[in-house]
Amino acid sequence: MDALTLKELYESQLGEELKRPPTPDFNRREMSCMLRVSRSMTPGALSGHDSARTWVWSDLHLGHTKTIEVFQRPFGTADEMNDTIFRNWEQVVAAADTILILGDVTVHGLWGRRLKRVHQAPGRKILVYGNHEITSTGLVETNGFDEVHSSLYVEGDPPLLLTHVPLRVIPKDCVNIHGHLHHTHVPGRTRHINVCVEQLQYRPRALSALQRLAQRLVKGGTVRGRTTGDRLDWIG
Repeated sequence: MDALTLKELYESQLGEELKRPPTPDFNRREMSCMLRVSRSMTPGALSGHDSARTWVWSDLHLGHTKTIEVFQRPFGTADEMNDTIFRNWEQVVAAADTILILGDVTVHGLWGRRLKRVHQAPGRKILVYGNHEITSTGLVETNGFDEVHSSLYVEGDPPLLLTHVPLRVIPKDCVNIHGHLHHTHVPGRTRHINVCVEQLQYRPRALSALQRLAQRLVKGGTVRGRTTGDRLDWIG
């Protein structure tokens, strides 16, 4: 497994998603644009990093009031949600650290108002883009980030495959770290790790902790907890 193989696998899955019947929660245009943009990108890989100083989360949906209701977030207003997310970001991530966001930083039409705060937040910022990074012109919003990829391969034991949309089929002895599903419960014995903020108590978690969870999943070990945050805390 390598970065190119992951990119090709992810593109194949996005293509399969486009063949499914339309549903209210499926935006064919967004998925089609995600696939088209991915094909024009070089494979993404993370190397030379300190996993204890590399942080991961996904689906912040900054500034989006409807997100609070739809995904049952414990906030009264979008401003309260934003302030909590950025406060947790600033408390955990240092200027020299790296933070990986697996898509959907905000939603359509709100990028301009959130960009400055994202840009000012600490850390080297790497985006694995999601469906809400697709602009009205069918491009991917990249402002505010040091790197942007459609998928990101992290070599290690086990290899970690970072995507926005979860992989349906995960190569043997690999683990898929993903977003997109928000508060949806992911069974603890699958080799998927959902890092949407709803799963992490709205706080980025260290890649080193996710690696420990991934090792247990590959070995078929028991991992207790309903959310990803619960499982990381149980292992820790």
